[in-house]
Formats: sequence, C-alpha cells, structure tokens
Amino acid sequence: MKREFPSARPKIFLRTCLFTTGTKGRVIENMFLRVRQGQGTYRFDFWGHTENGRLTLGSGLFVGSTGVASDHHFNPRENSGDEFLFIDGEYLIEVFATVVGRRKVQRLLDLTFTVNSLQAAELVQIPTRELYLHWNADTRSYDGHVRHHKPLDEHAIGIAVHDALADIFGPPSQNG
Repeated sequence: MKREFPSARPKIFLRTCLFTTGTKGRVIENMFLRVRQGQGTYRFDFWGHTENGRLTLGSGLFVGSTGVASDHHFNPRENSGDEFLFIDGEYLIEVFATVVGRRKVQRLLDLTFTVNSLQAAELVQIPTRELYLHWNADTRSYDGHVRHHKPLDEHAIGIAVHDALADIFGPPSQNG
C-alpha cells in the first residue's frame, strides 16, 4: 500500500501468479479490489498490470494452465467521492475478476492483515512511506512493515510539508 506520485492517490500493488485448470485457458477482462477497513468499504477499480515488463492499463489478460505471474496495480477512480485514508486496524482486501464468458464476477482471493497505529501515522503523514506485507509461515498471516520510497521527483507533493514537520517534531535538542 502506498501513494502514487505526483497525484498522492492511494495505490495497492499485488504480485500474483494466476492460473486455470482448464486446458484452453481463460481471459480476465477486468480486475478490481474491495478494501474493507474501519472507515468503510472502498473499491479500487482502476487496474493495470505488467506486460513484457511494462505497465499496461488492464484490458485483458490471458491466463493459461501454466499460469501467468504479473504485477497488478489498483487505484480508486479519480473523483470517486470516497476518500481512502490509511488508518490503524484490520483490513480485508478482496480481489475480483471479470472473466470472459462468465456472467458473474469471480472472487479470486481474500487477504487480511493489520495496520498498527505507528504504521498508519507514517502512511498518512509521510507521503513517501509504503506498507509492505510479507507472509509469516509461523502465524499463517501477513506481517506489515513500512519502508521509505524516494520518488523520482524530489519536489513531489508533500515532501516540503514532511520536511517542515520533521523540523518541528524532530529529536529534542540537547539544550533543553
């Protein structure tokens, strides 16, 4: 979970291997996420995926029996009216796909994880922070940790605000 630059729109990125047991394969026409957290339910339905190493607007993805590993990028639509904020608490992300030839949308995956209050504060206050989830085999759950991402443009939205906050709330001085 992160924000895109320079728009600062929220983004959820997944790396997946999709496969089908059918011999002819299937075509995914579209994918979207439903994100549930303490403030409500949000739809991330602007989808893109990697194709030959390049990000492509999602508009069809062939999935064969040998599978296809892709990076999937999801954003809420611009002007959707719902303001998604990174808050602390439990999250449920449901991954859906529209498959050519099927009437109903298919739910592919449910993913749950927790964002603690420190992680949420960093994600909200510092636009260059990203939450990475790693599978913990012992607990059979995802553990999150926040990492700093340096955008290509040092003058991206929020950087000056972050620097000002760091000056105000930085470590206490030795003099008092």
